[in-house]
Amino acid sequence: MKDLSVRLFGSGLNVTTDNFFTSHNLAQFLLTQKTYTTWYSQKKGKEVPRELVPSKRAEYESVFAFTSDAFMVSYLPKKNKTGLLLSTMHEHPEVDTKEAKKPFMILDYNATKRAVDAFDQQVG
Repeated sequence: MKDLSVRLFGSGLNVTTDNFFTSHNLAQFLLTQKTYTTWYSQKKGKEVPRELVPSKRAEYESVFAFTSDAFMVSYLPKKNKTGLLLSTMHEHPEVDTKEAKKPFMILDYNATKRAVDAFDQQVG
């Protein structure tokens, strides 16, 4: 991923990825290169805090976590289905009250994921 995004370094742009390139270390590296990242995953890997793994949560509920350089949300759009997002671009736990109480991080990801879907098709 570092090689793929080298032309964006220093641009202040956001790189949108999915579970092929989900890593807090990668997000931190890109941030040092003045490049933001937003990634989505349904996997509950070792980098996901235990508090973000759903346990009897209500539909449309979001749980947020953050560090000094990254923001993470666990969103439950349907029972037993969780979406995990990490962003170095977002700074606030804002939720859209109109669209299924989705966090703005998800709405931004959905608006920019077209290239991610095309990449997935090419890999497949």
